[in-house]
Amino acid sequence: DRVLTAWHKAAAEADEIVYFGTLAPQAVFLGTDAGERWTKEEFEKWAAPYFQRSSAWIFRAEKRWITVAPDGRTAWFDELLYSESYWTCRGSGVLRRIGGKWLICQYNLAFTIPNAVTREIKPLVEKALKTE
Repeated sequence: DRVLTAWHKAAAEADEIVYFGTLAPQAVFLGTDAGERWTKEEFEKWAAPYFQRSSAWIFRAEKRWITVAPDGRTAWFDELLYSESYWTCRGSGVLRRIGGKWLICQYNLAFTIPNAVTREIKPLVEKALKTE
């Protein structure tokens, strides 16, 4: 919980050392767009301009659930996130204990869409996919 909270805080403060230092060397970041599957290096390069600002982006966990494997070396989580730029989002992923530190091996950021509006949103998504 502390690792994930500090990670989100590092993005809010544009602290790239802490933010990217929390990602394992082999980490994968899955963004909200289907084409956003980045290795740590690719994600760091893409995000570099955001970390030149006073705040890269702001996500804050409103609820978080974490399960630690019996061996105590792997954990998986999901969290509902407050976002200044969007609406409630969901983050999920896997952490591993590597060299005595918990590091994020995979993070998946997803938009949440209320079921009641999916029929309205579907045509917008389909249109956007056709223009890509």
